[in-house]
Amino acid sequence: MINSILLQIATATPNAAGAVVDTAKNAIQGAAAAPKHDSLPLMELIWKGGPIMIPIGLLSLLAIYFFFERFITLRKAAKLQDNFMVIIKEHVQNGNLAAAKSLCQGSASPAARMVERGISRIGKPIKEIEEAMESVGKLEINR
Repeated sequence: MINSILLQIATATPNAAGAVVDTAKNAIQGAAAAPKHDSLPLMELIWKGGPIMIPIGLLSLLAIYFFFERFITLRKAAKLQDNFMVIIKEHVQNGNLAAAKSLCQGSASPAARMVERGISRIGKPIKEIEEAMESVGKLEINR
């Protein structure tokens, strides 16, 4: 619409230029005076939705609950002490396996439980240690 008005202005003769400008003004005023949509308050919109809004609302609340519950659980599971692996490595290198195990047991993270299983298998073949840690890892993923 605006392109056609601009085209008329560009190709208009000097006498018709005033009529084209009036047409442009009328078009702009008409667009500004377009009817506006009334907004509904949220509760009124929900009531107009009918009985189907009840299960939608309940499921929405349930989804919000599960989102925050999983978010908090995953944050707790991912939390490790800053120097956890450094301390474990020092204990193992010094031959203090009991201290390394107790440090792992004191931490409630999945990584600590996996490391604890590996430490408890020290002295056995590497393949057996890896398999034990993998099995704990799979259990932790299921949790």
